[in-house]
Amino acid sequence: MKIGVVVPIVGNEFIGPMLQTIKANTVQPAEILVIDNREDPCDLNCYVTQIMTWPSPRTVNESWNYGIDYMLKKRMDLISVFNDDILLEKFFFEKMTSLAGIHEQAGVFCPETVKASDYVKNPLPVGAEQCIKMKKCEGWAWTIRGSIAEKVPPIPQEIATFCGDDWYWFKTARLGIPWMKMKNTWCFHYVGRSMKITSRRQDLSADKAMFKFLA
Repeated sequence: MKIGVVVPIVGNEFIGPMLQTIKANTVQPAEILVIDNREDPCDLNCYVTQIMTWPSPRTVNESWNYGIDYMLKKRMDLISVFNDDILLEKFFFEKMTSLAGIHEQAGVFCPETVKASDYVKNPLPVGAEQCIKMKKCEGWAWTIRGSIAEKVPPIPQEIATFCGDDWYWFKTARLGIPWMKMKNTWCFHYVGRSMKITSRRQDLSADKAMFKFLA
């Protein structure tokens, strides 16, 4: 399976270590697209295949729209959308492609988020992974099948903050496509960091109200 990875940068502090965990994986993505609209972009050429910069600041959701469309044009089987503040275990993509082959009815896959970064350094072996159906979405590390992503319209520009995962959750639910939690496939997330950097908690509440109207 061809895997495309999309990573919008909110802050530069953790992007290097995050990309290092991708490069350490036993299965490598076909493409890694970093979307960096900061005034002080990182030097990431040693990690990624493409770097996108905007002429003026854009939202995370705009970056998701651009990145997912880019990967669809590249005909990726799986499109991973990651925060810039996560760490992945080294078997992440190997386990995910295995589960995607087994659970053909599933449209979106999310890893199990662990509470300490040391867990990703000592993952369970390949073969220990399993899937369970999710009851709510998670937006910091999710992977969607290309065949499903092309059925979901872009996130509306009125949703300006971090509700893109809610948009995909709602639209895939209407299609009858489940999201699956990959048990024993681990990532670590620096929770709340993006919200702190952007200071957009109030906007997030407004977006949730707008989402109900648009969806």
